[in-house]
Amino acid sequence: MKVAALFSGGKDSCYALYKKLQKDIELISLVLVHPRNPYSWMFHETNLNWSKLQAEAIGKPLTVVKTAGRKEEEIKDLEKCLAKLITDYNINAVISGAIASRYQKERIDKLCDKFRIDNIAPLWGMDQTDLLKEEIKSGFEIIITSCNALGFNKKWLGRLIDLECFEELISLNEKYGINIAGEGGEYETFVVDGPLFKRKIRILEIEKVWSDYSGKIIIKDAKLENKD
Repeated sequence: MKVAALFSGGKDSCYALYKKLQKDIELISLVLVHPRNPYSWMFHETNLNWSKLQAEAIGKPLTVVKTAGRKEEEIKDLEKCLAKLITDYNINAVISGAIASRYQKERIDKLCDKFRIDNIAPLWGMDQTDLLKEEIKSGFEIIITSCNALGFNKKWLGRLIDLECFEELISLNEKYGINIAGEGGEYETFVVDGPLFKRKIRILEIEKVWSDYSGKIIIKDAKLENKD
């Protein structure tokens, strides 16, 4: 099976890909949709320019789709990209990291139905607490790149999601009702290492931007390093 993987560089797109690459599939390309609109309905916006390092670390091509990020129009931009991948490489499936957003999954389903290819969503419907713990225990090194909910503060930016952080996220869920996996946009992530990666990413310089209950890190410099 030849597949393209929708890729944001965050924990869920990486973990979905990891789960399926253990099966009998051929990954043709990672597909990154890069919206100019920071409030895209479908796609992440933070630090996407560094996903090229992640693709190099994984050792797979990266196809970048530029879009204004307007509602529904951004799906048409992705559609053009998939059409070309189907024509050029005969892909017959897409891997996506959707967990619970029906808005996202239904639109990818519709695209795949149009092209008569499969939408493989290995994380769909998983318990989100169990999912995050799986991602940590599988060896992914995940940092928090943005926070957008009551309960977070500037100290969360750039933090590694380890088991201690996991327990604190559970506490925030109990106190403020945040989604533990960040599925409601409470936080976004960037993966610097993991079982998918042949090399790891070392972040050399960041800038933290914070206002009220939300903020983000801007990665200013990073490089690939060999694993020990």
